[in-house]
Amino acid sequence: MPNWLVQQRLLYPFRKQVGGSILSAKLALERGWAINVGGGFHHCSAEEGGGFCAYADISLSIQFAFVRLDISR
Repeated sequence: MPNWLVQQRLLYPFRKQVGGSILSAKLALERGWAINVGGGFHHCSAEEGGGFCAYADISLSIQFAFVRLDISR
């Protein structure tokens, strides 16, 4: 399968969904709650993809919250 096809039809939509999860983290901090029905790629880890999940949106959202939103444990 050509790389451009994988990028355009599979990975680009996944990246958009990951962006929705990151936006949900930001909105949850601002408004008290938020949800992203397009996210939830729980089959992969921060180190590698797994199942059909190429990106770990939950891990990326947590990392975004720690770094950009200055949230601590």
